[in-house]
Amino acid sequence: MVSGLTFSLFKSNLALSFPIQVATLSDSDEASQCDKGQTMHKRYLSLAIAILVSGHIQAGDFAVTVGALHNTADTNISMGVPALGAQLKLDGESDLDLAKKRYSPYVKLEYQIDNKHSVFLDWHALHRRTQAQFSSAPVNVLDRQVEVGVNVDLALDIDIARVGYAYTFLTTDKLRLDAMAGLHVMTIKSQGGIDARVAVDGQESVSVAGKAKKNNTMPLPNVGVRASYQLTPKLAVKSHLQAFMVSTRLYDGHLLDFNLGAQYQVTDALSVNAAYNHYGISVDYGDSLLDANIKMSFSGPMLSLQYGF
Repeated sequence: MVSGLTFSLFKSNLALSFPIQVATLSDSDEASQCDKGQTMHKRYLSLAIAILVSGHIQAGDFAVTVGALHNTADTNISMGVPALGAQLKLDGESDLDLAKKRYSPYVKLEYQIDNKHSVFLDWHALHRRTQAQFSSAPVNVLDRQVEVGVNVDLALDIDIARVGYAYTFLTTDKLRLDAMAGLHVMTIKSQGGIDARVAVDGQESVSVAGKAKKNNTMPLPNVGVRASYQLTPKLAVKSHLQAFMVSTRLYDGHLLDFNLGAQYQVTDALSVNAAYNHYGISVDYGDSLLDANIKMSFSGPMLSLQYGF
């Protein structure tokens, strides 16, 4: 004889029913010990399946955010030789004519494991290219006019990714605070060429050309906090702050990642985000032979769409 049982599996507001067929012994089966053993095995198997299926399963929420940033970039490099008192300062936007303002894509993936734990990954990029010409004023050397010129063709691509974990340590009806820890991974790809020439009395006498390509990846650990405050059922203010500092005998550096914005819930799954972002990094190096400082920052508004699954 076969009896039917129904077990329900709940996810969010959906209820799915699964009929589980449980085989039981009939009077004719009891005469056979072999058939009885096989039937008992089926009963235990059906019971195990029923327990697994009928348990409450709550899957984590998965959200995808896609948008764009309007970055204002600031890049400064300085190098010096203390023993000689020589110092070279270079502004990437003014001296190399790198684009100061530029749109860049933004993508974020976040998985909410449960009501307290989540993991996330986001990425944005700033890719710039410049073609610039520099020339000196003519200089009189031994009654001859000497002029130096340089052509620069440079591509500078910066990609920044965040990989992290967030833990919710405070929750109220309107406020939510998370502690975060993870990595900022910055990849800098530079390639290009420099042509230098020296002209004497208007006639080119020396010409030098060179090309170079270099990739650098810097993974930097960081800690931070993020907050969300619900103004209305559909509108929330959100922010995050992450930082990292390191100091050694030769190196000093810091990283700052800040975001402040608003999120409007269009539907249960879709929301619109508008925010202001700032990302800055500074590295100082110094010894008796060489000192150097590199500062880069990217700031600006961001608009994005978030969809939850």
